[in-house]
Amino acid sequence: MSRSNLLLPVPDFFPKQATGRARRLHYQANPIVAGLTGVTSYGEPGLLELGKDWAKANNLTHSKDDKLKTLAVAIDYADTFGHVGAELVVPNAPEDGWRFGSFVLKHARLITDTMPTFDSHFVPHIFHTPMWRYRSTGKHPDPLTAITTENYNEFEPSEYACYWVGKDRRYLEQYLAHYVHKLAEERVFHIKGEDRNRPRPPLVLWPLHALMGSQGYTLFPEVEEALYLHQFARGSRMLPQVKGLDKLTEAYSPFGSEVTVDHNGDPVGRDSEALIASLLNYHAVIIGGEASSHCVAAGIYDILGRILAKNRDLASKIYILEDCMSAVPGFEAQADEAQKDFVDAGMNLVKSTDDVSSWPGPIQDVIAQAI
Repeated sequence: MSRSNLLLPVPDFFPKQATGRARRLHYQANPIVAGLTGVTSYGEPGLLELGKDWAKANNLTHSKDDKLKTLAVAIDYADTFGHVGAELVVPNAPEDGWRFGSFVLKHARLITDTMPTFDSHFVPHIFHTPMWRYRSTGKHPDPLTAITTENYNEFEPSEYACYWVGKDRRYLEQYLAHYVHKLAEERVFHIKGEDRNRPRPPLVLWPLHALMGSQGYTLFPEVEEALYLHQFARGSRMLPQVKGLDKLTEAYSPFGSEVTVDHNGDPVGRDSEALIASLLNYHAVIIGGEASSHCVAAGIYDILGRILAKNRDLASKIYILEDCMSAVPGFEAQADEAQKDFVDAGMNLVKSTDDVSSWPGPIQDVIAQAI
């Protein structure tokens, strides 16, 4: 096979552009249900059958046979960030997700496995407005209110909070003080011979979003379709990661919590060092997601921290798809600063529309294997 044959044709049934609308996918032909219900579409080929046909037509091999394995990571392509009219829309997110899905299909021959991450929340979460109220008025703060080391004494647990999380009022008041002070501690990354201090985001009370079981929790349809089609075509492993289930801490990163212990030293979050280690076992890791200023940046900073502590040369295996992510409005400078850190540390900032043959680093070994 020549390099010119590396790219696969995107199936005709895959959307030609992003819709920004939720839609139900047809996973598998089910003639029995079609007969019982009279809905003939149930009997038509689904992604399972279409994926196998697409694999056969393009001579795709099984992922298990890849000697050098590549992982595509889809960070938080959640409906809540991309659906028109959803709770926390990131501008351009539907197009980002469509480009990511298209990239996965075009480069299915080079991608071994996929890892979608799911922003996952309950109503009672430290960063949701129903958890807190102003001491002075008893009213809940508005969405996007920031609680910081300067103003945390203005807030107290809401009338529901203690019951929701199984803690008393004194605990939650002490914990809030501990939490905002922990967030104020900067992370230090030694890059290009200098220490770069990078602050964590303050405690922002976000609009209710990505609630477990809600439509906002689901993947962008183009991302979902591409990941399942890849799995059916190559027998790949989809490795979903659910983040954000710890009610007393934020988890911007899919790989760990912002705060992991409370003021008593007891655990309240998780450190996913083992997950990052497994990710770095891949020969190349390709990352897209939302938003570049928040969850994507936090996740890659976690990966970078592990790399700097273990082996700086590992940075070259990380490929960041800059055209498959966008910043939260007002945080563009934060996203740009993060991407500069990543590139300076040795990671690769690329575009999904680039010829992967021009990408530097370990992906060249993967290409050589494929041809």
